[in-house]
Amino acid sequence: MSGLEFRVLGPVEVSRDGRPVVVGRGVLLSVLTGLLLAEGRAVTVDGLADLVWGEDLPEHPRAALHNAVSRLRRLLGPGALETLPGAYRLRSDADHLDLLRFDRLVAAAADDAPDRAVAAMDEALALWREPLLGNLDSPVLSQDVVPRLTERHLAAVETWADLCLRLDRFTPVIERLPGLIGAHPFRERLVGQLMTALSRAGRRADALSWYDVLRTGLAEDLGIEPSQALQQLHLGILRADPDVLGAGERRPSTRTVVPRQLPPDIADFTGREAEVAGILAVLEAGDAPVVVLAGQGGIGKTALAVHCARLLITGRGGGQLYVDLRGAGAHPVDPAAALAGFLRALGVPGSAVPDNMEEQAALYRSLVAERRMVVLLDNAAGEGQVRPLLPGGPGCAVIVTSRTRLTSLAITRLIDLDVFDDDHAMDLLGRVVGHERLMAEQGHAQSIVRRCGGLPLALRIAGARLAARPHWNVEVLAQRLADTRRRLNELSHGDLDLRATMALSYDGLRTKEKCLLVRLALLDAPDFASWVGAALLDIGVEEAEDLFEVLVDARLLDIVDGGAAGSLRYRFHDLVRVYAWERAMADETALVRDAALARTLGCWLRLAEHAHQAIYGGDYSIVHGDADRWQPADEALDRLVGDRPLAWLDGERFAILATIRQSASLGMDELCWDLAWTAVTLFEHRNYGEEWRTSHEQALTAVRKAGNRRGEAAMMLSLAGRLLHHQHFYDEARALCESAGRLFAEAHDRHGQALAECRLAYVENMTGHPDSAIGHYQNACQVFRDVGDRFEEIYALRGMALIHLDRGEYETARTCVDAGLAAVTATGSHRAEAFILHALAECHLRTSDFTSAERVIERLLRVVREDLDVIGETHALLALGEALAGQGRSEDARSCLREALDLAEHCGQVTLEARALLGLGKMYTATGDTHAATINLRRSLALFRRLDAPLWQSRALRALRMAGARQEGTAATGSEERPVTVKDTSVTRAGG
Repeated sequence: MSGLEFRVLGPVEVSRDGRPVVVGRGVLLSVLTGLLLAEGRAVTVDGLADLVWGEDLPEHPRAALHNAVSRLRRLLGPGALETLPGAYRLRSDADHLDLLRFDRLVAAAADDAPDRAVAAMDEALALWREPLLGNLDSPVLSQDVVPRLTERHLAAVETWADLCLRLDRFTPVIERLPGLIGAHPFRERLVGQLMTALSRAGRRADALSWYDVLRTGLAEDLGIEPSQALQQLHLGILRADPDVLGAGERRPSTRTVVPRQLPPDIADFTGREAEVAGILAVLEAGDAPVVVLAGQGGIGKTALAVHCARLLITGRGGGQLYVDLRGAGAHPVDPAAALAGFLRALGVPGSAVPDNMEEQAALYRSLVAERRMVVLLDNAAGEGQVRPLLPGGPGCAVIVTSRTRLTSLAITRLIDLDVFDDDHAMDLLGRVVGHERLMAEQGHAQSIVRRCGGLPLALRIAGARLAARPHWNVEVLAQRLADTRRRLNELSHGDLDLRATMALSYDGLRTKEKCLLVRLALLDAPDFASWVGAALLDIGVEEAEDLFEVLVDARLLDIVDGGAAGSLRYRFHDLVRVYAWERAMADETALVRDAALARTLGCWLRLAEHAHQAIYGGDYSIVHGDADRWQPADEALDRLVGDRPLAWLDGERFAILATIRQSASLGMDELCWDLAWTAVTLFEHRNYGEEWRTSHEQALTAVRKAGNRRGEAAMMLSLAGRLLHHQHFYDEARALCESAGRLFAEAHDRHGQALAECRLAYVENMTGHPDSAIGHYQNACQVFRDVGDRFEEIYALRGMALIHLDRGEYETARTCVDAGLAAVTATGSHRAEAFILHALAECHLRTSDFTSAERVIERLLRVVREDLDVIGETHALLALGEALAGQGRSEDARSCLREALDLAEHCGQVTLEARALLGLGKMYTATGDTHAATINLRRSLALFRRLDAPLWQSRALRALRMAGARQEGTAATGSEERPVTVKDTSVTRAGG
């Protein structure tokens, strides 16, 4: 980053040490701009593609982005661009990026004295140039980003103008604002500031003319009048009001009755600092501002609203109005009754309160129009209940709390409240109980916080129980809360009852909505997609989606990020799950519960199978059990899984692991082992070695307990695959493969037996027995042809091809590769294509056809990147480094190997890390940098020794000798192997 400067507040420009860096136009400039606008944060590959192309994506957007990022990395130099899993990040700070410098200056101005603040704002505004992002070709950046940046610019100008007016600096305002108003003619705040400056400068006629221009434009174009605040300013200028002209102070208006209805603040209020600051900023700066606080029962909406309302009292002498609308209960307050209460509080005699709600609302708005008040509408049921109670006066600050989001209201800010994090939860508990008492048993206090799930009401009840029982240790309550069946019993104290709070939301649901909620609690999955509701209720997915939305609106479920798959997922708060589970046990029979569970767990298996088939081009490389499957009648599997099956599996990752665990505990051993093996598709692609191990150990225990010999064989073989894929433990893997083969033979399962033999072939080759390996591959390949497993046929052909290459039998190897390529066409599987392309690239490398090898590897890279296969990408980059080196392109080769090293380190693939270091060491030796070569080669050797890989150790040692010989100036021709090839890529699929 040294010397680099980036400018995005105008045409995008880059300079180094004051001299322009030519980026050009088109995709490269758009990618750079997208990264810069993230202001130092990571940008996902999909997000960057959306910014650059929008819906008009190229055929291979990931490859196009990768190429652009590679060019930028060369252009900007080392350290500027960082590659992350599925994302890129451009390192930038306020000293190198004008947008960050602008934000820093604006923030500094907010905390400074007016004269220094104006200077900071002047400097910030001077950073803006025209036209904004004017040299970009991306319509998305131009259409979506430019308006957002323009709004930031205008807001800063308005802040600057306010500061100038406070300091009676009228001339700069009069000079700057007309041009901006010409570009944004309906920006009323700018017009008001210009009118104020002109009137205070003695130019009242000019000020009034600007108002006339705005009013005419609004009437002709939009059919509306200027805001009430601007009309008042216009009237003040006409009357020569001293407040407007800068002389004198307004006298506070007086009222006969000033209501003081706000409840008392909570003495031990804690947390919510960001929310409090945001609410006060909106309510103190807005024109008739309305803030809605939304969240589940017990989240602390009322406490926060009262706290903020109390802080707003100063400067709002018109009074405070408060009403509990009881929206979560069975009988919400009629808005007419609430209006009548407000009118009486404002001094209207009961006999003078209109009978008609519209007339009540009109009288209410008239009475508060000139007041500066705080209005708190607590626990609202919906928009229809709230709308008549909104005062509308510019001086009235309104806070509404509700379990629903009230999005159809004309509100200034909606704030969704979440549970407390651990620190704030502990602070709240300590304020109620006493911090010293908690610190004496900190571990048990943290257990209470976790079991309350950060819910403020639950924490307050737990604290109240401890405060009422000083003779209890904190451990006593922690242990009581540990039992989920009794947890809600423990969270009740005096008039505080968490179960009753949740019941208010539950009782408002209809029958199907209640059924979905309670059956969801039967699942161990931490989150779930909407199709789960279809399985639980035996209905269509669209109907289930509607039910989920009702539960979200009722704040009984939360929406969580769907991850790479992009689909919505839902989850319980822990205590809501406990409540729903209680209702399931009380309201539904065991027969109904068991049937719902069986359908849902069977649906997970069916969808995972479909994802596997989509990735592999068929039901290849796996055997299945006879567990029942279920799928919704109204949904095609393709729609549920989508066009990115691996992303779908990744989105379901934790749910699938929980389903494996739950099916094991329920004795559903067939479903358990089948789902575990099917999930290997995900585990091996994403390098989830620990999940692979734990899920299969759970399934292995389940099948052994049930005496399920075929399931035992499947799990042993799949665990052998993990040993080969992640750890290279060949002796242990051989024993598991041989045992699995015997068990499959006992079950007369030729397919399973062939899968075991194919994995055994890999072990034999890697442990120095290529003849035995060829025999096993040939036997397995024949069975795969017989049973129609084209993927495993390709895998076996690839294995034989690599052995023939090691022997120098290039024609025989190429025959195997060609047969594999023909089989790939039949499967249509990217994964199979990647396997055989590795072997084809190796054929070209062994025969020194480096140009053909490069073409094949470029194709391979497109395949693995499209599938987000990081390990496959690492292997391909290693091979590409060799192909480039063979063509004498040392710098390009080194860049590939560095990228391969970064990826290997990130995904924890020690073998690939060691191979990348070996390749780099050879590169440095070839270019004469023997010091760097020795460092990389020694690191490589140390890793190969840790892995107990004698073949690779010998290669690293020979490379070290080459580096030493080069350093001494002696010839070492013939003693060095050619660069490392792709032949030793880890085995994949369930057997490895």
